[in-house]
Amino acid sequence: ELAVAERGVAAPPALRVVTLGAVRVERDGVPVPLAEWKYAKARELLFPLLCHPAGRTREQIGVALWPEASAEQLRSALHPVLHHLRRVLGDPG
Repeated sequence: ELAVAERGVAAPPALRVVTLGAVRVERDGVPVPLAEWKYAKARELLFPLLCHPAGRTREQIGVALWPEASAEQLRSALHPVLHHLRRVLGDPG
C-alpha cells in the first residue's frame, strides 16, 4: 500500500462482507447503504464472485443468476450489473 500511496494512486477501498445475521457489505469499515444497491442482481453477483476468488466465467455466472437467458441476453444483462457492482464497491472504472 505504501508504494501505491507514494505514486499518488488511490488504493482500492477495503471490502468486508458480514454474512452472519443480516448480510452487510462494508467499504473501508462503513456499511454500504441499501439505497446504493439499485439493482438486486449486482448484490447477488457479489456472492458467487467472493466464493470463487479465482473467478467465474460468464457462463457460470449466467447459470447462477440468469438460468433461462440466452448467450446474447446474458451479455446484455451482465455488463450493466458488473458496472453497477464496481460502482457500489468503490471502483467506478
